[in-house]
Amino acid sequence: MRRLRWIGLVLTLGLGACGAAPAGAGRPGSESRPAPAPAPSGASEPRGGAALPDAETLTSLSRRMDASCKDSCCVPELAWVWGSGALPAEVRRAAERSAASLRDPAPLALALRVLARGATPADAETFARFVDDERPGGSLPAVHVTQRVEECYPVVWERTSPSREALRALGEVHALRFESPAAWRAWRAATPDPERSFEVWDARLARQTPPPPALVRELAAKDAALFTRVMLHRCDRWFRCGVERAELAELVRKNLGRDGAFALLERDRVPEHERTGAHTWESLLAAGDLVFAPEDVPRLEKLWSTGHFARTVYQGQLGLLLARLAPASARRYWTESLGGGGFRLADEGAELVLREAARRDPAGMEPRLKEWLFDPPSATGPAGAIFAGLAEAEPAGAAVLGRLLAKDFASRDYEVVAPLARALRRHGCAAVPADEALQYYPKKNSDPKVDEEGLARVRAARDEVVRAAKACQRALAQRR
Repeated sequence: MRRLRWIGLVLTLGLGACGAAPAGAGRPGSESRPAPAPAPSGASEPRGGAALPDAETLTSLSRRMDASCKDSCCVPELAWVWGSGALPAEVRRAAERSAASLRDPAPLALALRVLARGATPADAETFARFVDDERPGGSLPAVHVTQRVEECYPVVWERTSPSREALRALGEVHALRFESPAAWRAWRAATPDPERSFEVWDARLARQTPPPPALVRELAAKDAALFTRVMLHRCDRWFRCGVERAELAELVRKNLGRDGAFALLERDRVPEHERTGAHTWESLLAAGDLVFAPEDVPRLEKLWSTGHFARTVYQGQLGLLLARLAPASARRYWTESLGGGGFRLADEGAELVLREAARRDPAGMEPRLKEWLFDPPSATGPAGAIFAGLAEAEPAGAAVLGRLLAKDFASRDYEVVAPLARALRRHGCAAVPADEALQYYPKKNSDPKVDEEGLARVRAARDEVVRAAKACQRALAQRR
């Protein structure tokens, strides 16, 4: 029975004690945490006669917190002090009453830890009352959950105080980290309305990628201008931010207008707590063809020709935007974006340009595609982008693909072979393995022999793609 209880509990144990990003820290983006799992079944509803964290119970529990306990099985009422997600309402109400009445720092710190589970902005003032109470409050456990499901997990005991628990809870509420009472007071004085703070909402949405839809809707309903600013900063060009490209463009048109959008692009920095404007630029340029119009080309071209985004992915994005708004000049924008005379656009920007050029005008851009294909041989990103574009090209792209494949290459990287396989299938080549045969992911705790067999199958399938390309190359090159 105890083993079943722990299997349920392990599914909910998160990284809550680790805190969130420090106030004013850079964009967490790629460090985003997964969504919290539901609370353990044993904590979803108090069983009949189950204890509640009232003052007497917490006082007794604080005396039973034994730092010599080395695993989770000997921690009393662990679900109250460790895990993710909100506890039942009656448990939280009892903890709130205890926090208001307790004077001893150890049970008070326990009450704040319980109350922090599932805390909301409405709880912030409750926690703020205890920020300056730095009296020692004993030790509370942090469980180190391993990959393997176990009956018991290692426990580390951390010295705490009412202040530390309050700051920890406030960090969870605002998705920031407050290292001291002074840091909290300084931040609070500079942030009169945390619920309309760019920093807070940017950090909240950064916790999970994409963010929970309910959280996105909450911000959208709260403040349209703030929502627009946060989404521009969060979306980048992949749009894993909770809104689609067309939705972001509509937000920009409605809340900033084209002049406001230009103001963001033309700044060296976007004034969001001294962050660079990079993510805002990336999002805005990715949605730019739905924000700007052909009559905006001269103003955009000024940014492009003066090197405002020189040698960066944003220069490539701006070249793509201009090519979409002025299709008659697309070839010039692509060519000049890629660089020349000893300068080459950074690979990430080049990949965007190469893929679109290969898709829209493979014959016209063939000399530049050939120049970038496996030059140097290790440049797999640009090669993958070219093949990906040709996989989306009209039938006229088949001959270009055939001529490009006359160039020898040794790469078997997935980012090259998978788009090449799609391009070969698109243009009628035979015996091309399916995409799913080109990758293998070892399973957790899997048999090494099984993994090696899986990887061997992948290597063979990738070799088969290259053989199919060589077999089909001449026929493709002769297409008209």
